[in-house]
Amino acid sequence: MKALSLGLLTLALVCITFSSATPPRNAVYPTQKKAVYYWYWADSDFYITTNSTPGAINDLESMTGYPVDTNPFGNRLANGYVTNTYPHTMWPTVILYSH
Repeated sequence: MKALSLGLLTLALVCITFSSATPPRNAVYPTQKKAVYYWYWADSDFYITTNSTPGAINDLESMTGYPVDTNPFGNRLANGYVTNTYPHTMWPTVILYSH
């Protein structure tokens, strides 16, 4: 009887341990969250939009008609800031270039 109760206790602890380690089905992981930036034109520093980097790339490609990406071998097109303070109190977090 004692060995059976120890076995059941061990089985219960294992079940509790493994069931608590699984994330819920609708969990949002950090890699799924898209950072949102405040985008300003690089030459005039006028506000463009608030968007994620892929969204801003799509918007700027449709506005300018040129390919836009983060590759620094091109013309500096837009700066993405984390905060919307003006004058800017930090360097841009993301810089987009046109080619």
